[in-house]
Amino acid sequence: MENIENSLSHVASDLKWVIRSPFLTKQFPEPDLASIPQTEALLLSVAENPKPLLTFLSGMKRQNLGTYFEYLVFFWLSNLEAVTLLATNLQINVEKQTLGELDVIFSYLGQVYHWELAIKFYANSGSPLSEGNWLGPLKRDNLKRKLDRLFDHQLPLCHTDATDQTLRTKDINAAEIHSFPFVKGILFNKTGNSEIANSLPSRISGSCQRQVWCTLEELTLLLSEDINRYCILPKLRWMSELQTSDWKILDNEGTDKTIAEKVTALNIPQFVAFGSFQNGLIEERCRIFIMPEDWETSESL
Repeated sequence: MENIENSLSHVASDLKWVIRSPFLTKQFPEPDLASIPQTEALLLSVAENPKPLLTFLSGMKRQNLGTYFEYLVFFWLSNLEAVTLLATNLQINVEKQTLGELDVIFSYLGQVYHWELAIKFYANSGSPLSEGNWLGPLKRDNLKRKLDRLFDHQLPLCHTDATDQTLRTKDINAAEIHSFPFVKGILFNKTGNSEIANSLPSRISGSCQRQVWCTLEELTLLLSEDINRYCILPKLRWMSELQTSDWKILDNEGTDKTIAEKVTALNIPQFVAFGSFQNGLIEERCRIFIMPEDWETSESL
């Protein structure tokens, strides 16, 4: 993670996003822990003093967005009095073969639950109804592949003989566990395509968070004249509320050379927030994934 002084405000907003943002899938997890009073109290406490959360995050095994997302969920659950955390990242093995991993198992009001956790960002390239046309920014995965693995392997894994044997060593009865997906993220529509904006695959929630993507050349046409600030978001900040110090001045042409260099020279999509500075305050107006010109036709980046 980043230096504590620079991260205090961001981790609090990230925890709030993990808990409060809409789910990506139609199937929501149970129980609805986001609505209980203990969760609201925790969010208020972390907003006032994020250091306990920073200390917890220092135990992250890998510095990537997926692990960060998981640890925010683990922190949340471990700080709810009514919840008992039973296992996290529990590997299921048969002899020397690893069958998979259970992300989190916990008990709440006498019932045991298993959640599979994921944070995903997919941009559309083709018919919006086809899960395979929603691609990761680097085009190395897609929505269909993720959902197939989630519903066909990761969730059913909890109810296999191998898992039952592993859980018995922890005095957990696999037959009594209720498994659910806990999937957050954003889907990015191609700018100007109204069909995509109003259509979603069948397994995706209609209330999911949606934004837009465009190429560098299309960007100036997308931004209104009052947009004069920007922030290129590092991956661990994709969820974060931005602070005044995060923003940079956008040049008069609407595309800062730093954005152009990162997108073209590195050939890597950039997630960028845009804002408007007025009356001494910066108001965030939108977040856009900016893709290389050949993003739709390239195989992978």
